Amino acid sequence: MAEKGAAQGPIFELLVIAYGSSATDPPDDSRFTGEGQRRVEIKFAPVIPAAIAGNLRRMQDWASDVVQDLMSEVKHSNQWHCEFCDKLARESHMCILSWMHLTPPSMTVYVCLELC
Repeated sequence: MAEKGAAQGPIFELLVIAYGSSATDPPDDSRFTGEGQRRVEIKFAPVIPAAIAGNLRRMQDWASDVVQDLMSEVKHSNQWHCEFCDKLARESHMCILSWMHLTPPSMTVYVCLELC
């Protein structure tokens, strides 16, 4: 986040969508298929530092660092379960889509908790 009193750049719209399950979910639960899959959507709005605003490569690098920091916190915040069964997830896979050239710059990160 921006330091107090420092010049601020634009807001960065970051959406994280994580797919997972709970140990108590029955394996035949309809939420595991189709559009009703169990997921959580989290919206973040960090401020891009003014010094890099407008420089696509530097903004992309900054956004990648922000996402890596967030994912580390998300991954270790709970005992996540596999997206497809009731076992503990051992890995998470991310698919990142970014639109840093738009106003406001934005990114969507899909996180799949799986590989039990």
